[in-house]
Amino acid sequence: MNKKIFIIIMLFITICYSLCYCNESKNFQDKFKEGNLLYEHGDYKGAEKLYEDLIKSGVINSALYYNAGNASFKTGSTGKAILYYERALRMSPRDEDIKQSLRYISSVTVDKQTDENSGIVYLLFSGLNGLLSINELTITVFILYVILFLAGLIYIFSDRPSIKFFLRVTGVFLLFFFFLSSLFLCIRIYDQEYMKKGIIMISQEKARSGPGEDYTEVFTIHEGSKVLLRDILQDWRKITLPNGYSGWIKNKSVEEI
Repeated sequence: MNKKIFIIIMLFITICYSLCYCNESKNFQDKFKEGNLLYEHGDYKGAEKLYEDLIKSGVINSALYYNAGNASFKTGSTGKAILYYERALRMSPRDEDIKQSLRYISSVTVDKQTDENSGIVYLLFSGLNGLLSINELTITVFILYVILFLAGLIYIFSDRPSIKFFLRVTGVFLLFFFFLSSLFLCIRIYDQEYMKKGIIMISQEKARSGPGEDYTEVFTIHEGSKVLLRDILQDWRKITLPNGYSGWIKNKSVEEI
């Protein structure tokens, strides 16, 4: 294929993609502003529905989740509000407004759960959860990798001893932070993919010793409670509470964060 034709085709594809992206972004902004106006005028149900329509369409945005949480709280949907606040906090872990809203709504739920996101020990063993989002950790690891790669090339092709000495010294520190950041990223990926958490979405649910109505009731859990998600068997899901108790509830009663 002629190089000029190839370049023209690539430019055409890039322009079309950019136009589609801009159109989708504008559509999101328009609907988001519309939802905000509904909220400001006291139409919390309308705002909640509009925000949820955007979420169902595949939009992943911290501000959208936060506003959806506010609207759900105003309509009395405690479970949905906590769910959206938790999703927003994952994307913006240092946002004090989200943290404050989540602390307040969690304090008025039936099942009181202690705040696990505190202390330097938790921060380290959770892969800097509460300090950096998983996207920020990924970017940090990538940037450190690129810097190390470029520093390695300079070290190989440089003939100046002073530069080589400087790169050896700084390289040790960069390599340490690279492996540490990579470790934290692996912890966060493991936590989100294999230690999935969910929020109880109905006012009250009875957990049973097995996946069925015939099994013994072991405890009762209420709307807004945060649980660890385990096995799935047909319409039932095994959950674990922060205190270690486990039981089976109907899968529709809980939604993954």
